[in-house]
Amino acid sequence: MADKGEHIDDLQLRWVQLGKGSFTGGEPALSQNAKVHTLWTITQGTATVLLHGRPIPLQPGTCVLFEPKATIEVDGSVDGRIQYYSLEFEAASAGDEEDGEKLLSFAAGRPLFIKPFAPLMDVLDLLFDLRTAVSGMERFKRNILLQEAIYLFATSASASNDSKDAEHVVERTILYMKENYKGKMRLQELADLAGVGIRQYTHLFKQVTGASPMDYLGKLRMERAKKLLLVASNDMVTVASHVGFKDEFYFSRKFKQHVGVSPRVYMQTREPRVIGLLYTSHLLALGHVPVGAPDYHLFENYYVREHARAMTPFKWEPCDMDAVRAMKPDLIFGYEHMLSEEQEQLSQLAEVIPIDWHTQDVYGQLRQISAVVGKRRQEREWMERHLAKADQARERIQHHIGGMETCAVLVMECDTFRIVGSRNMGHVFFRTLGLNPHPLVKQHMEAGEPFIFSEPKPYDELSKYDADRLIIMVNPKDQGAPEAFNELKMSERWRNLAAVRSGRMHIVPFNKWWVYSPLAIDGQLDEAVAFLHKEDVS
Repeated sequence: MADKGEHIDDLQLRWVQLGKGSFTGGEPALSQNAKVHTLWTITQGTATVLLHGRPIPLQPGTCVLFEPKATIEVDGSVDGRIQYYSLEFEAASAGDEEDGEKLLSFAAGRPLFIKPFAPLMDVLDLLFDLRTAVSGMERFKRNILLQEAIYLFATSASASNDSKDAEHVVERTILYMKENYKGKMRLQELADLAGVGIRQYTHLFKQVTGASPMDYLGKLRMERAKKLLLVASNDMVTVASHVGFKDEFYFSRKFKQHVGVSPRVYMQTREPRVIGLLYTSHLLALGHVPVGAPDYHLFENYYVREHARAMTPFKWEPCDMDAVRAMKPDLIFGYEHMLSEEQEQLSQLAEVIPIDWHTQDVYGQLRQISAVVGKRRQEREWMERHLAKADQARERIQHHIGGMETCAVLVMECDTFRIVGSRNMGHVFFRTLGLNPHPLVKQHMEAGEPFIFSEPKPYDELSKYDADRLIIMVNPKDQGAPEAFNELKMSERWRNLAAVRSGRMHIVPFNKWWVYSPLAIDGQLDEAVAFLHKEDVS
C-alpha cells in the first residue's frame, strides 16, 4: 500500500545534490527531465509549472516532488516569479515488497503546503551549507539531514492524504486565488492544489464558503475590479485585463451581473474611499478627505490637525491592520520605502497605488495623485493659487534682503547636524523664495541626485557652513537633541557664526517644518515671509 506510505520505513536515501533555482515570467521557457527524485521547495513568489502537461500552482510554503523521468516545464509566459530549493536524491527499498522509486509515489506530483514550514527550511539551509561536504563526518551529517528533510515532507504528505481537513484545504486555494486572480485558472488546477478530486474539492469549498470555487473566483475578481475602476487613470481595457478578462465587453456584462450597474455607471457615481498615508495632506489639498490616516499624521502634523475630526486615526508603527480593514478602503497610496510586509498586507485590503516620494517633488506627487482620484481640475486650481502666492512672496523677500547674502538650512540633532537641500523644509527657502544657498550647500544640490538631507556632520564642522543667514530646526525625535543644541548655543563656536553675530539666525518649530506636503509648503511660506521680513531674532 505505497499510496498511503505504509512501508516508508523501508526507504533508503542517497544524496545527489541540492541547488537554488529561480524563474521569472518572460524568461525563455524552462523544460527539464528529472533524472532522480527531485523535491522543489518554494521560498518566494508564485508561478505555475507543468508536470507532463498538467499545471501545478506553486507559492511560498509549498513543496512538489517530481519522480524520476518526470518532465518539468515552466512556460515563459507564466505571470510570476519563483525562488526555490531543488533537492535531488535517489530512493531505494530495504525490503522486497516495494520498489524504492514507488515508496514516495503517494506524495509525488502535487503541491503540498508544509506546516510548519520553518523546520524544513532550517534543514534545507543546513544541507545547502553541506552541499560540498568533503570529510566523512560532514557527509554523514548530510545524510542524516537528508533523511530529516524527506521525513518532514513525507509527514505533511501523509497528513494531507489522511485528514483532508476541509477548512485548511479551502483556505489554501482561496489564498492562491487572491494572489493569482488575474491569470487563467481552472477548477482542476485548484483541486490539484487542494490535493483532492474535483468533485470532493467543490463539495468542500461549498461547505466552507457557501459558493462554488468558480463563483467565488468571479466575485473576487469583481471586488478587485470595483477598486480598480475607482482609479481615475485606469481605462476599461486595463481593468478587464487586470482581473482576468481579455474581452472588455464580456467583463462589462459580468460586472453588471455581480454589481447591478455597468462599470461606467459605477465609476461615475462612486467616490473612492482612500487612505493616503504619507499623502494625507495631498488629498486634503485636492478637496478629497481620506477615510483614515496614521495617528502621527493627525496629531503631530500641524497643517492637518484642523481636519482631524473628519478622519479616523489608526496606529502606524506597527500598522493596525484591523483598524484599516474596518475602514473598508478602496485605494491606499503607498511609497517606495514601504516595508514589503506592510505593502503585502495592505494589498489584501485595497488597491495599493505607489507614489514616488524620493524621486519627485511635492508638485509631482500632487499631480500623480490627482490623476488617480480624478481631481486634475482641483490640482490645477491649487497650483495656480499657490504659485501666484509664491511669486508675490519671492518679490517681497528679494526686495527686502537682496540676492547676495548666502543661506544655509540646518537640522540639529544630538551632537550632529544635517544640511538641508531644496526639498522638504528647504523647498520654501531655496525653490520658492529663491534664497542664495551657501557654496557648500549649492555643491550638494548640484551633485546630480535629488538632495534632501546630508549625512550627519559633527558640530565641529558648523564653521564650514557659516552662511550670512541660518535657518535652524531642532529635531526633538532625536533623543538629546534639544539639550545638545542648548549647550551648543552657549559655546564660542556658535557665537562666532556670522548669522548669529548679525542677528540673521532663525529657529523654526519642528511641528510646522518637518512635513513636506502641499498644505505644509503653503503654510510654511506664510511663516517664512513673516520672520524674514520682520527679521525676528531667535
